Amino acid sequence: MKAIILLTLLYSTHVFSQGIPNPQLRICLNIGADFWALDIQKPKTDNIGFCKFNTSSMIGSLSLIDYFHYSSTSKAIFAYLSTKNKKVSKCSSVDAIETLAIDSNQEFYKLCVFEDYSFILKNTLVSGFNHPKNQALNKALYQSL
Repeated sequence: MKAIILLTLLYSTHVFSQGIPNPQLRICLNIGADFWALDIQKPKTDNIGFCKFNTSSMIGSLSLIDYFHYSSTSKAIFAYLSTKNKKVSKCSSVDAIETLAIDSNQEFYKLCVFEDYSFILKNTLVSGFNHPKNQALNKALYQSL
């Protein structure tokens, strides 16, 4: 009886995450992050989806969809992973531009925007792969879905 209840709970959790129609929201939930939307004005006016880990690291949710479902590494993820071996002090040092974003709580964020239109929070990139605040992001990048 306990096994049936446990299997039912596991199945319903899996069905719930699969039943979420927004793929950006679904990828964030599947890797243990919160979905967060930010408005930008440059390089063009847009609303960008992010996966936010432990309220400190953020990376574009579309980059994570490409990474997990299409084995494609965006320039934002590539730049972040490169911080394992080198220090990055500003967006331009990884061929990105810096832009300002705002969320629905009127909180501002500095982002790095890459040529492929991928995004990462500047503080996530600058603090780097080895910083303790980015460990949840690191764990997510190395898990398989």
